[in-house]
Amino acid sequence: MLRDALLETPSNEADRVAQQRLREMYDLIEMSSAWFDDVQRLSPETLSSLMKMGSTVKKLLVVGDSVRDKFRFARAAPEAEPLPDAAGRDEK
Repeated sequence: MLRDALLETPSNEADRVAQQRLREMYDLIEMSSAWFDDVQRLSPETLSSLMKMGSTVKKLLVVGDSVRDKFRFARAAPEAEPLPDAAGRDEK
């Protein structure tokens, strides 16, 4: 039913907004289903450890986001100008 609604062509702005919200719901359901499939494959010991971690997992995600943001910033930095070679010409 949700997929059918997403296949319809919105006829006005309200329909476009509603369809965007439906798309977000659909994506969340798909992500949850994939995560559940992954969790089902975990060993009982690993699953128990994960459950015991509780909200610590959220803290790890925050730290991971912070690290990823730093690497993205470093990669997005502009490239340095090429250095001149021994003859004073730019290397290219």
